[in-house]
Amino acid sequence: MAAAVASSPVRAELVAALDDWAALPVADSVCERILGVLRRDCILGVLRLADPGPWLDIFRTPAARANAATVWWLARFADPDGLHPATLTALAVVMQARGLDPTELLLRAQFAHPNEFLIPFQLGLWHHFREEYDAAIAQLTAARVTRPENQAILTNLGAALHAKGDVDGAIEAFREATRLNPNDSEMLNTLARVRAVGPDGMRDGKEAVKLATRACELTGWKNPGCIDTLAAAYAEAGGFDKAVEYQKKAADLAAGNKELEADIRSRIGLYERKKPYRDPRYTRRELAPPREVKR
Repeated sequence: MAAAVASSPVRAELVAALDDWAALPVADSVCERILGVLRRDCILGVLRLADPGPWLDIFRTPAARANAATVWWLARFADPDGLHPATLTALAVVMQARGLDPTELLLRAQFAHPNEFLIPFQLGLWHHFREEYDAAIAQLTAARVTRPENQAILTNLGAALHAKGDVDGAIEAFREATRLNPNDSEMLNTLARVRAVGPDGMRDGKEAVKLATRACELTGWKNPGCIDTLAAAYAEAGGFDKAVEYQKKAADLAAGNKELEADIRSRIGLYERKKPYRDPRYTRRELAPPREVKR
């Protein structure tokens, strides 16, 4: 496999994609975690053979990635001009996993690769994680300039806008993301929920029912969160009997998760009293414009 990668006409892109893949977190369950670690270590082994180098060999050694001091050293001596953007963002992900701040590395990478969307995208995710929403929005907006049709950018931009309280901006981003991928159940559910339980001027019960129904269909009517959203959508549209029916179904599906089941059941009485649900997390707030990205 290493020979095939090394001789590929798209070797640089393939190596970068594998670096990116090897940085992804592994699953939580024991069996899947073991398999995930084995796959990751196999990929790193292929990369060491296909694309060798003193710094790269250390970066692609599992034991080095597990050591925070070594990861810090890798970031300190990384050469952004000589590394692919995907390798740099993969290092940033490894840094985060070791409790290190990748901001300085990513800013150096951004200076070296000003037209690469991966770097502002990763910076946006990092700022969102730190609840620095203005910075997250600015970086994700910069990433969108070079990749306007990228659904992941729009999804995360919408999440950052929503976290900041810009519901209008979040809906616009989520709507564009669903246009790009109309079969993304999570995104359909997110947009349906804003339309069902959001602030005045943002709610549209009929559209929410349509979006949430599609999300339920895509998840085989087995996802209690999607069905909970459908119940809220019917309540907003005035269909309270349907709202009660679907809310009870969602609660039954959530059995086994006491906290989730209790949260879902808490709205059954509200719908029985023919009152729609309003989620306080979607309250509008006064907003300052996002800061511009300085290059």
